[in-house]
Amino acid sequence: MKRHHQKNGMHPQPGSQPGAKKIPPFAVGMPKNGALLKPENKAKSFGVQTGKKPSFKLSAEKLVQIHDTMIKTRALEERLIKMYKQSDGYFWLGGPGEEAFAIPLGMQGKIGEGVDYDFWHLHYRSSGILMPMGLNPMDVIRQMKNVATDPFSG
Repeated sequence: MKRHHQKNGMHPQPGSQPGAKKIPPFAVGMPKNGALLKPENKAKSFGVQTGKKPSFKLSAEKLVQIHDTMIKTRALEERLIKMYKQSDGYFWLGGPGEEAFAIPLGMQGKIGEGVDYDFWHLHYRSSGILMPMGLNPMDVIRQMKNVATDPFSG
């Protein structure tokens, strides 16, 4: 049997004749008629029950705390970007735009020392995680400027 290769990367449906409707390669073996695209199937695939309200809620105070920390973190990142562009700092590579994920993650951390606490292996985009854990923004600016009072460099 001769294989039909298409220039556009599309493959004929299995068992079809040349000239039959073509489907993209990633869709081979997928359910037909858009079954995965229906809202009830999307909800089931994410473990959500349709027609019901979410079972969790955050208090208004917690939402304000998250928003406040997101604003402070973004302001810090914007200041560090400005310092870097003005050559007023040693090095910056941050994560502006990651606040919505990072802040709640940092709020869930169990802070302390020892095996009863969370271990964090953070990197250069961690200010949003550290801010709710008590990071002082001035300490980050001191580190950026590489001054003697920088508490991170020793």
